[in-house]
Formats: sequence, structure tokens, C-alpha cells
Amino acid sequence: MLSALNEPAPGWVALLALGLVACAPAPQVPDTDTAARVHITDAGEFVEVERTAVHSLVEVRRVPPGSVAGPMFILRGACAVARARGAAYVASTPVAGPVRAYRLTFPKTASDAQLRGPAKSVVSIADCDLLRF
Repeated sequence: MLSALNEPAPGWVALLALGLVACAPAPQVPDTDTAARVHITDAGEFVEVERTAVHSLVEVRRVPPGSVAGPMFILRGACAVARARGAAYVASTPVAGPVRAYRLTFPKTASDAQLRGPAKSVVSIADCDLLRF
């Protein structure tokens, strides 16, 4: 039979556990907000202004003139962000406001309907490669 002197006090056990937790290394969570962001400035200006684990917010501050050049420049920027994040697909949603902005998301998979035809809503990195973006 153990005496009360041989048993650790309950407060001491809690203090020891707290010390062990405090000394344990912190889990490594990538700080994606400070990750290198995409910024393209040549014929226009495309800037990734925010990056989280699930989306990027981009601003298109200047686009090249022409009915095709502007949208293709935006697509090139979206491809660059997807490539920088190591994503296989990128989807774009316009953001209302005074600045031309888009919220980019990066689905893990995409259906044929999302990738082709008039309802195309997702671009694959393979499409970006085909366009040489």
C-alpha cells in the first residue's frame, strides 16, 4: 500500500502535463497569407492580393487593349496562380466592387461539363499548358 507521501499531488500532475505541452513543438501550419504571390506586369497588371488555404483574391488593375487580349491576360494570371499553388484546376468568380477583382478557387477534381462547352467553369493546368501560359 502506498502512502500519501509517495503519491504525486493532483496539482503537480497538472503542472507536469502543462509543462510537457508547453515544451512540445508547435504544429507546422503553412502561413499561406505571406506566401509568394503572383504579380504580372507586362501588357497589363494582374496582382494576387490575398492567398488563403482555399482561395486567392486577385485584382486586374490594367488589361491590354482588345476584345480578346484582356480576357486572355486574366486567364494567364489565373493559370500562374494555380501553377504557383501546385493546383490542377482553377475556377474564377468575379467579385463586386470598385476594382476589377476575382476570387480564384482550386477544385481537386472537375467534371467534363465543367471543363468543356458553353458552361465551362473550370480551367485545367493542361489547358494552361496548351495555351502556353
